[in-house]
Amino acid sequence: PSISLQRSGRTGLPLEQEAGMYGLINNAIRQLTIERCGPQTWSDIAGDLGLEDRFISMNHYPDALSAQLVSRLSEAMDVSPDVVLQQLGIYWVSKASKEYSDLFSQLGPSLTTALQNLDSLHSRVALSFPDLSPPSFDCTDISSDGLTLHYYSTRHGLTSFVRGLLQGMSEAFGSPVAIATLQSRSDGSDHDVFRITYLSSDHLR
Repeated sequence: PSISLQRSGRTGLPLEQEAGMYGLINNAIRQLTIERCGPQTWSDIAGDLGLEDRFISMNHYPDALSAQLVSRLSEAMDVSPDVVLQQLGIYWVSKASKEYSDLFSQLGPSLTTALQNLDSLHSRVALSFPDLSPPSFDCTDISSDGLTLHYYSTRHGLTSFVRGLLQGMSEAFGSPVAIATLQSRSDGSDHDVFRITYLSSDHLR
């Protein structure tokens, strides 16, 4: 299996910039590889690709390298790259909620509020990452039953990653949800659209 993180302007992973991906993202893929498949698998992948054991968090790395890491992990796990991207999204939220708890807490007290504040969070993150090109999120059709989330990016292939982010956020806020993809860039749409349906009243806390 293979994956393309094609760029045509603004990107979609949480910490990217125009020259490529920040090392923080590749380190997350590294850690996910170790947790799912063990340290030897990561050592094999790093050796095959001629990599150091770790990435420098604030350095920039080519998009193609991140795509290679996802593809190699999908082979090791015997799943599709989309499954890996979704797992990476869940892992990223878990990591961010613990390691950047002060920043994460600024999203608000509930899942609904947090989803509405994603763009504001990215604006604050950009103060520390001057080359950051964040995606954009817009919430519509908000009700007690759920909401519709619009994800804008000029990069293809990250619908599953965003689904993972949304699943991770629902777990972080203790608000179980069902996530349906209403439209996707892979189907020719100009942005991704997700319908998030609340499965309990926890989102109202």
